[in-house]
Amino acid sequence: MEERRALRGTPPVAAPVAAPVAAQVAESVVDEFSSFVNIVDNLLGTALPEDTVNAFLASPEFALYERVGTNPTAAGHDDRVAFFAMVDGLLEDMPDEAITAFLASPEFQLYSRVGERYS
Repeated sequence: MEERRALRGTPPVAAPVAAPVAAQVAESVVDEFSSFVNIVDNLLGTALPEDTVNAFLASPEFALYERVGTNPTAAGHDDRVAFFAMVDGLLEDMPDEAITAFLASPEFQLYSRVGERYS
């Protein structure tokens, strides 16, 4: 087919470029991180003991939480790594029954994928 086009003077058809696939993957990673932030925000607000939440709100780490939580898509890689480590430590303070429920939930699969990427 290419030879016929060359003979007729018709320009060859360009092959598809892989960039859209890479862009879709990057977009998926951003969407996953935003979803992860929503999941974590819900867990911190509903599953953590009140004294743990109050201590966190008064800690210097809360500034990172607020910055990343306000705009997860704008968070750089280093902030995402620090954010994941911070919330992973906080979630250890959840009651055992909340941890068990979270481990059995579909949200935990997303949490694990984000953890693989940023821990």
